[in-house]
This record gives sequence, C-alpha cells and structure tokens, in this order.
Amino acid sequence: LVQLSDLHIGGTYFQQEIFDTIVNEVKNKLKPDVILITGDLTDEGLVSQFRRASMEIKKLTEVCPKVIILPGNHDYRHTGYLLFKKFFPSRSFSPSSIYRFDSTMLITLATARPDRDEGEVGHQQNLWLEEKLKSEQCKKMTTRIIAMHHHLVGVPDTGTDKIVIVDAGNILRTCLHYDVNL
Repeated sequence: LVQLSDLHIGGTYFQQEIFDTIVNEVKNKLKPDVILITGDLTDEGLVSQFRRASMEIKKLTEVCPKVIILPGNHDYRHTGYLLFKKFFPSRSFSPSSIYRFDSTMLITLATARPDRDEGEVGHQQNLWLEEKLKSEQCKKMTTRIIAMHHHLVGVPDTGTDKIVIVDAGNILRTCLHYDVNL
C-alpha cells in the first residue's frame, strides 16, 4: 500500500519533478498492490487543476490499477465538490467505503466539506463505521486501516494543528474501541 496526500496540483507547492520522482519510485521500486490518495489533489478545486490532476493521476493508474482517491478540503473549494465527481467518476464513492486486500480491511471516510478547511466525519458516518468495525468479517482481518484526509490529532508546528476533524474525539473513541491498527 502506497499512500499519497496533498499533491496540490496546480498550486505553487506542486513540483512536477518531485511528482515524477514519486511515480518512478512507485513504479520501479515499490510496486504496490494499492495506491491510496487521501485528498488535496488540487490546490483550489478549479477546472484547470482537476484537468491536470486527472492527467497526473493517470501516470499512477498505469503503474497500479487499484488507485483509491479521496477528496480533500482544497478539492472541495469553489465548485470542486462537483468537479471531483466529474473528473474521477470511477473513483466516486459513497461517503464511506470498504476495501479488502488479503487480511487487511481499508475503510475510507469522507471528511471534506464544501468551502470548509476543517473536516467532519459526522454522526451517521461514525455509526456506519462502528457497524463495520464490529462485524464478524472485520474481526477476522489481521489489519484494520481507516483512511481520511484530515488529521484526527493536530500535529504541532506543522500548520495542521488547527485543520483537524471537528468531531475527532468521537472517531478516536471508535478507533480505539474497535482496535483499529492505523
């Protein structure tokens, strides 16, 4: 499993050479079964940025056919929450999805909300998560991973200490109660 996040394609932070190096490393060294991109593919959620992001992500899908893409808060800026579904239709998902790989269960949660920096899982999605984690099928899995764009816990001195999930306590409680590994 290779996880990428915060590419910010179309913004000043995106550097083509670095992205190409990542693609080459994934292709020639890592050779993953799954690539997980956890949001902020674009910098401002603009059409031109989604076009370019779609082209860049195709480089990864050529390397690994299983690419899971979640939106981030930057993707949902302006009308990006509508554009995300248009540019990544095969990657469109319900707010929550489950993927199984051997003895690993990967659960994705949508935390991005239109035009908001902070994330939110929400009560209904957390109830869904609890239901899936207590299922017999999940208990049989050796590894349980939950993926989302926003941090559950702020990381000091990184700029992420304020952009977290507003209901992080509820999600942390659920993860701890059901022995989520990552």
